[in-house]
Amino acid sequence: MKGETERRRRRLGRVPADMRVTVYLRGRFVGEYRTRDVNRAGLGLRAGPVMLLPGLHIDVQLYSAVAGQAMPRRIPAVVTHCRSSGMGVAFRSRG
Repeated sequence: MKGETERRRRRLGRVPADMRVTVYLRGRFVGEYRTRDVNRAGLGLRAGPVMLLPGLHIDVQLYSAVAGQAMPRRIPAVVTHCRSSGMGVAFRSRG
């Protein structure tokens, strides 16, 4: 399964990006982070105020790069890995 996930991530490709993101855990504010990269499946976040354990279900809120305002909806995600350089999060469906 892990190999399949790795292949999928590579296939989708990452795009370097520096965007503001707010992270919420169980509806509560955790902190503000900056993205390192993005793809259709998730985000790479730079190290931030709180580093979360893999497997935690979180919500992320992206900010418009142009207007600097929060997008209207939070996106459900799961922490996939946590290292000193940052965290990986994968988008997930609500449920």
